Amino acid sequence: MRSLGSYTVFMRLDDKMAELLACPVDWNKESSVENSSVSVLVWDWQLTLWEHAPFCEIEYYLNFSCADDDSEADDDPEVEQHLVNISLLRPDAIKAYARRAGRLSGLRFITPSEQGKHFVPQKREEVVISCSSKRRSLFFENYTPSALKGTFWTWLLFFFDEIHSLDQYREMMDSESPTYNEFDARLWRKFLNDHRVRIAFNSIRSAGASDKERTSFVCLDVHLDNKTVHAFPISKAKAVQIMDGQEHIMNIDALNC
Repeated sequence: MRSLGSYTVFMRLDDKMAELLACPVDWNKESSVENSSVSVLVWDWQLTLWEHAPFCEIEYYLNFSCADDDSEADDDPEVEQHLVNISLLRPDAIKAYARRAGRLSGLRFITPSEQGKHFVPQKREEVVISCSSKRRSLFFENYTPSALKGTFWTWLLFFFDEIHSLDQYREMMDSESPTYNEFDARLWRKFLNDHRVRIAFNSIRSAGASDKERTSFVCLDVHLDNKTVHAFPISKAKAVQIMDGQEHIMNIDALNC
């Protein structure tokens, strides 16, 4: 055990470095979706950390962590100094991340019956269809919070799954980049900055009715100010409008599981 100023190291320095640079949110646990720890959610944390740290320190860690032989790392005073520096900047980076992708942690998913507007209990599908209107779409089922949660996270992780590295993510967030104004980049920035974000997807099977017509299209209404999410059926035309084109509408069958 060695004392580094006010910071004490109890484990190998390379392990402690990895711990300090780890994302403060366990997205695998948060989303219950495998491999969410390698996603746009984590790239945003790495960018946040990179923005709070001198580039040379992050670059040093990447080189150090990829080295074949780190047996002398525990005796390297330069590594110890990086530990001290990163331990000091991490709290501010965590606070910044909580205002960015970290906003998506702790979401509460509201059932149609709790939300109230888009569900009529104990009604046959034919009755639900006849009761639906443009102003009040209706689900056939009272989807559970678990089903809605799985649907949202499956959608988000698949929709942004083409971001495979920090460099790609940095490019998407760079206002000078040609990808900055693409729909996926604009939509992601809404999740980072807006109080409310709506997304739409095709649930494949009929989920409800809108304006007296069956529909498989669903909107997820994400309120990031109070961390709640509810859903409602929509027409295909409305889904296209929300997603800025049919090409951005994904097929997500998690509601059917």
